[in-house]
Amino acid sequence: MAEMTKDEMLKVVNDSISNLEEKKFNVYFYVLDTKGNPSSALEYIYQTAITLRDMGYNVAMLHNESEFIGVGNWLGEEYANLKHYNIEKKNVEMWGFNRDHSHV
Repeated sequence: MAEMTKDEMLKVVNDSISNLEEKKFNVYFYVLDTKGNPSSALEYIYQTAITLRDMGYNVAMLHNESEFIGVGNWLGEEYANLKHYNIEKKNVEMWGFNRDHSHV
């Protein structure tokens, strides 16, 4: 692999800073499915996700349940309507990375 020039490195750093300032990155939360049973720890995770979403960040919830029940019954629609992705599906591709974590 060829080494980067100083200008190339500066461009990567500046692009990264710009993406942070413009909130062009994603925040993922891994959640367990409590099958509709309330959990204070899960409520905290979802409240954090809602707060970040309301601040303009791209937020998604990750789980590995084939039949995900979620939190709608006890936290409400706003929480249930966050983006949810099943990470066990072979075709999951989220925001530029595929399942084996290589960049696409």
